[in-house]
Amino acid sequence: NLMWTRVEQNQADEETEQAVRHLLDENTALGRTVHAARALWMMGRISIIRGEYDRAVESLRIAMRSIGDSDASVRVGLDMVEALLLDESYDEALRLARELATTTAALDQREPNRRRTLPAQVFAYLREAAHRHAWTADLVADLGRYIDRITRQRPFDFIPPMPLSDM
Repeated sequence: NLMWTRVEQNQADEETEQAVRHLLDENTALGRTVHAARALWMMGRISIIRGEYDRAVESLRIAMRSIGDSDASVRVGLDMVEALLLDESYDEALRLARELATTTAALDQREPNRRRTLPAQVFAYLREAAHRHAWTADLVADLGRYIDRITRQRPFDFIPPMPLSDM
């Protein structure tokens, strides 16, 4: 949790990276797939902060694959969309956004609840923004923060950062 907090505070120094790498190695050796994926997610965020988008995408892709279709993989995927946009890989970012929108809708259909419905709304909004060529890495980061907030506290309605009519 301490390392996650440091990453969320945009600390990407050598000490943070070494500590996260240690978590990754330890959890991989113990066969803790979910914990190793979380460490890979942190490594991806560190790479985004440093502007190393190819490394970020690779770490995030491995993390997503290892945890399958789940709420967590969708959130990791949103960070991957951000990294792809920052790397100007727009076609791949759009493909991933569409895939994540489909995944969130399927998760909501399998087990509907507000924690599933709200991310599905976020991804529907993201997909529409992409179609209008109005999405940016900042918009994706804002949506990621919203999903983080609803997963950590009581769900509240999704209010888009900007109305689609303004796009």
